[in-house]
Amino acid sequence: FVSGSDGRMQMINASGEVVLDTFPRAFYLASGDERYVVDGMYMPEKRDSSSIGMFHFDHGLMRVSRQIYDYYNPDEHVCTLDSLIYQDGKVFALPVGYTLCAYSDGMALLRRGSQYGYMDYTGRWVVEPELSVAEPFSEGLAVIGLRDGTKEMIDTSGRVVLRDDYSYISSCSSGVIVAYSVDSGWHIFNKMELSAE
Repeated sequence: FVSGSDGRMQMINASGEVVLDTFPRAFYLASGDERYVVDGMYMPEKRDSSSIGMFHFDHGLMRVSRQIYDYYNPDEHVCTLDSLIYQDGKVFALPVGYTLCAYSDGMALLRRGSQYGYMDYTGRWVVEPELSVAEPFSEGLAVIGLRDGTKEMIDTSGRVVLRDDYSYISSCSSGVIVAYSVDSGWHIFNKMELSAE
């Protein structure tokens, strides 16, 4: 993906040919004032952990920032919605009423109200939206928070891989995880693969 000075995204191939143009399209927004708006996909406003899942395809999907502006007053920002798109530009159908918080390792972190859950790239709920705390996946693992304030770590199948009375668990980074328990202090874990035997 490349972007011009206006922030509008285009996907190019290795020859530099545009294969997906996200040029804004104009339409009437079905709202109380029926205003004419411009809808397009743009680079995210921030380049930090809040933009996890943008700029590359993961399991055939990429997270994009869909921004809607007033056609006659481009400085008036109507709304921003994060979406997942396929390589042909079609939008992945997220469940109605949920906000996309992150997308990584083929897992969409979704929020509804104060509850979080994970949906995979096929549209299947891996963890129902019943979590009070959830973080994006990193290296196939994600930290979740339980109602009692403790943390656990799950894999992309939703299976708990690190469980104890931890009040803090870091994201996996280069195969290393750090966790803290009030009772037993700090612990360092190395991510390991299970043998096929």
